[in-house]
Amino acid sequence: MEEKYSIGTMMKFIIIVLIIGILFYLITIFVTNKKTDVSKKEVENAIIQYEEIIIGNMFDQKEKEYYVLLKKKNDNYLSYYETYVTNYQNKDDSLKIYSIDLSSAFNKKYIGENNNIKKENFEINQTTLVKIENGDIVESYQGNQQIADKLKSIME
Repeated sequence: MEEKYSIGTMMKFIIIVLIIGILFYLITIFVTNKKTDVSKKEVENAIIQYEEIIIGNMFDQKEKEYYVLLKKKNDNYLSYYETYVTNYQNKDDSLKIYSIDLSSAFNKKYIGENNNIKKENFEINQTTLVKIENGDIVESYQGNQQIADKLKSIME
C-alpha cells in the first residue's frame, strides 16, 4: 500500500511539472510573437523643421536679414500673429521669419523680469518681434499693438 501512495504522489508531481512546463512554453511563445509584432511596425521618418529655433542660435541663421518672433506661451494674440506670419511668408519677396518658444527649456536662461533686447545680456519676458541684420538686432517690437502693426505693415 505504501508503494501505491508513492507512485500516486510521483504521478501527481510529474503532471504538475508538465503543466508548469507547458505554461512556460505557451507564455514564451506568446511573448516572442508579441515582440515580433512590435518590430514589424513601420518606422516613421523624422521630420526636421527649421522655422523654430532657440534663443542661443537666434543670431546665427544663414540669412543676412530675417525676423524672429519670440512667443510667450500664454499670449492671447499668438494665433493672430501666426496667421500674419503664414500669409507674409507666402509672398514672393518675404524675409524669413523664425519663431522661438519662450517656454522651451532650452530658452529658460534668457527669461527674466525685464526685456533687454540687445545681443549682449539678452533677456526677455514677453512676446516680441525682432528684425536681425548681419547678426545684430536692428528693430524690436514689444506688446500686442506694436507687433500687430509691424506684421500688418510688412504684409503690404
